[in-house]
Amino acid sequence: MSEPSTTLYLTRHGQTQWNLEQRLQGQLNSPLTQLGKNQAFHTQQKLLNKNIHIAYSSPLLRAIETTALIIGDWPVKMLTRDNLSEIHLGPWEGKTYTEIQQSHPIEFQNFWHQPDKYQLPGAENFLQLQQRVIQEIKSIIDSNIGKNILVVSHGIAIKVILAYVLKKCLSDLGQIDVMDNGDYICLEHNNDQIRLGEKKLDQNQHAFLQGEVCFG
Repeated sequence: MSEPSTTLYLTRHGQTQWNLEQRLQGQLNSPLTQLGKNQAFHTQQKLLNKNIHIAYSSPLLRAIETTALIIGDWPVKMLTRDNLSEIHLGPWEGKTYTEIQQSHPIEFQNFWHQPDKYQLPGAENFLQLQQRVIQEIKSIIDSNIGKNILVVSHGIAIKVILAYVLKKCLSDLGQIDVMDNGDYICLEHNNDQIRLGEKKLDQNQHAFLQGEVCFG
């Protein structure tokens, strides 16, 4: 007998002030803008009829605030999980793209275009990020079989989750767009597999539905 399907609504936090300023946030905090709050409200409206049972959030304030705005007065418990945090960027956190390009041109290029080669002293790499977020996603699923779950995380963290679900190498990560602030994607779990659910990736990203698992 197969287990009931578990559905995750994997959501990126709303826009922050540092998103506007093109600063890399990593695990530092920046407040939601009014647009970011509106994005969370619009996501709430989209999820009204999804019968969300429980919500999990990154412990970073932008994610907690987004989660709280989405669930509003729903009778839904919110839990925070450290492993849903954004990639730790060490000395880059809080700095603008321009500043980082000047101080670490090779590492910045690798970060966006050759993620499998990206290494920065004092920071996580993409494999370390992927291992912790996937461990957390599996733990959340195991604790909530058959439920509809809101999970609020971050742009790069969500990218590596999608790479895992789509069975793609981290070297291909740059071909998966960062999800828009406040947007979500649906993942479904059954028979020990996680797949894209009702809200699919765009047409270009469907090319990632074929291939072998690789963590290189």
